[in-house]
Amino acid sequence: MLKVKARWSWDAAARALRLDLEQLQAAEPFRMPIEVAIEVADEADRRTERIELRDRRQSFAIPLDREPRSVVLDPRDLVLMDALIAAAGPR
Repeated sequence: MLKVKARWSWDAAARALRLDLEQLQAAEPFRMPIEVAIEVADEADRRTERIELRDRRQSFAIPLDREPRSVVLDPRDLVLMDALIAAAGPR
């Protein structure tokens, strides 16, 4: 089973969400697409992005106009996984 630890932060200078993921399972890293839902203040709908998991540790930068309020991995629960996601401090 996929086990993921994720931390996200807002990079104000780059105007991007930074998402750092680590696969923790003992088996080889999984390769698969996974959705990321991003909620931004003053926007009615959540934005959904798709990232590709392939390495033990990966970092993603997702361009945004404003700082996100929340980030959710696999918001539709399509992937069988144990995931922990937390916000990191500002950059």
